Amino acid sequence: VSEIKQSHKHDKLLTVDKPRANRRVQECSEDSEFFQLNLLTDKFGDETSLKLEKMEGTSWNQIFHGPKDGSAFQAYSEYSYFDCLPRGFKYKLTI
Repeated sequence: VSEIKQSHKHDKLLTVDKPRANRRVQECSEDSEFFQLNLLTDKFGDETSLKLEKMEGTSWNQIFHGPKDGSAFQAYSEYSYFDCLPRGFKYKLTI
């Protein structure tokens, strides 16, 4: 189960007004680990993007990207991503 939130109700991104007060606790299955990414944009938020990929075999497969297609991150905003990632894989985060 993955969850990313944003104030504009994008599927997976959340602007957090009080980031320290909104920490999420999520239960993951025994074969996965909880992953949390907090991204704080600078004044060039609209020039920022990210993607998370998982190595499967010999290729990297994207499991998340942001912002959502056709949108942009806002300046000086925090975005949080939460997910349970399967153990035993290599992951690559590109910002």
